[in-house]
Amino acid sequence: MKLIYNKTHKTNTRHNCFNRGVQFQCPFDDFYEFYLSCDNCELCGKEFTSSKNKHIDHDHVTKQFRYILCRSCNLLYD
Repeated sequence: MKLIYNKTHKTNTRHNCFNRGVQFQCPFDDFYEFYLSCDNCELCGKEFTSSKNKHIDHDHVTKQFRYILCRSCNLLYD
């Protein structure tokens, strides 16, 4: 299922990531393209059916981005 995002989503995602200090190994625009291309959780493989179920996981100590996860995996992954 391909989710549809508007320009506001990209702005909000950028704002939320930078407020949390999330660090990426590439420019944000490249990361966002990767984010959009992820249709499934990178741990369990569950298909994203809602943008509210698609989470940007990061290490809370190093702030490094790790995965695009579903809500369940994001809550369980340490």
